Amino acid sequence: MRQRPQIAVVTTAHPDIELTITQMRALTRFKRELTGRAGIFGVLGGHRRRWAVRAERTAGWHLAHTPKPATALDVAKVKAAGLGPTVTMVVPPGEVVPRFQLVAAIHAAKCGHTGYFDPDTDAYAAIPVPTAPPPTARGSLRLPPTRFIGPSLQPLDAPVRFGLRAPMWRREDLTRHFLAHYDAMVEPLAAHGIELVLIAVGTGEDYIARVSAGVEHWTFIDHPNDPATLGRKMAAGLLALRDVGVDVALNLGSDDFVSALTIRKLVSMVTGGADFIGWASGCYFAHPTYGMKRWPGYPGTHRRHGEPIGAGRCYSARILDALGWDLWVGGKLHSLDGYSWRRVVELASVGFHVQPTPGVVLGPLVDVKGRDSAQPWNNLGRHNQSVPSPEARAVLSAVGLPDLRKIP
Repeated sequence: MRQRPQIAVVTTAHPDIELTITQMRALTRFKRELTGRAGIFGVLGGHRRRWAVRAERTAGWHLAHTPKPATALDVAKVKAAGLGPTVTMVVPPGEVVPRFQLVAAIHAAKCGHTGYFDPDTDAYAAIPVPTAPPPTARGSLRLPPTRFIGPSLQPLDAPVRFGLRAPMWRREDLTRHFLAHYDAMVEPLAAHGIELVLIAVGTGEDYIARVSAGVEHWTFIDHPNDPATLGRKMAAGLLALRDVGVDVALNLGSDDFVSALTIRKLVSMVTGGADFIGWASGCYFAHPTYGMKRWPGYPGTHRRHGEPIGAGRCYSARILDALGWDLWVGGKLHSLDGYSWRRVVELASVGFHVQPTPGVVLGPLVDVKGRDSAQPWNNLGRHNQSVPSPEARAVLSAVGLPDLRKIP
C-alpha cells in the first residue's frame, strides 16, 4: 500500500501565546481541508511548559518541551518515521504557514523529495529519495539520474551577472507593471552580489516608448513579431544577454512574475552546479475574471511528462554556450518549449546538470492570462487545479501582484 506523504511543521512558542494559538489553529484548519492529500502535523517547542500545554489543548499539536528548534526537529523525525515521504517546514514563532506552501510541500513529498524549510536563510533544502521511476507516456523524454542541487542563500563567493530576457506584445498596462516589477529588483539584488541585466524585445518604436516610460534599468530591442518565426524574436534577447556576458539567463514572458527571493535561489543553484532549472510544478495561471489555477506538472501519462513548464526556464552560461545561445532555431509559436527541451535533454546525457524543480523549492511563478496570451485561459489543460481565494492572494502578494480584480 502506498504511503501518504507527511508534512511536519516545526515551530517554537512565541512570547505572546495568543500568536502561537492563532498559528496552531490555522494549521489545524488546513489539516482538515487537506486530509485526503497528506498527513499534516505540528511540533511545538515550548519556552514554557504551560504555554505549550495550552497550545496543545487548543490545537492538538505534538509537544517538544524545549525552546531549541533542533530538538523539535528530532521529535518531528520520530513522529514521521515509517509514515511516508516527509517535508519538514521550520516556521518562525507565531507565523502562519500559507496554504499554498503546504500544497506545494505535499506535491514535493509526492515527487519523492524530503527536506526542510530554514527560517534563517528563507531557503528550502530538498534531498532526493530513491523511488521507482514514474510511468511515462510513449515518446516522453527521460533524464539520467542526478543529484539534487537545492538553493542556499549564503553570501556568494563572487558577483554573478544574472540576465532576464522577455519578449513584449500588446497588453500595455500589464507590460508596464512587469517592467516596473523587475526594475525595482536591481538595487536589492545588487546588495546580495547579483547584477541584474534586463533585456526586453518589443515590436515598434512607439509601443516600446509607451511601455518603457519611467523604468531605468531595462535595455529595449525592436524586433518584428511574426508567429511563424517567433523563435527569432526570442533569440534576439538571448543573444543580447550573451553579448553583455551574463553568467545565468532566465526566460520569462512579459506576463510572468517571480520574486527577488526566487532569483536569489536560482543564482545559488546555478553557482552550486546546475546548468538548467525549470518549474516542474508550482506555476500559477491568473486571470482577472476567471480566478487562478495551479499547474501541478504534466500527468504521468502525458507525452510531456517530466518536462518543466515553458515560463521561467533558467540556464547557465555553460549550457547556453553548448546550445549556441539559440534555444529555438526558428521554432514556431506552439513548438518553442518542446523543441528547446529536447535539445536540453540531449545535453543532460553528456554531463550537463539538468534539474526540473518543484515550485515549493523555487517559489511561485505566476503567468497572467488575457485575451492576447499565446496560450489563452480556455486552452489550459484539465489537469490544472482551481486555487481558493486565500491561497491566490498569498501567491499574488509573494510575486508583487495586486488582487486578481486589480491586475492590469
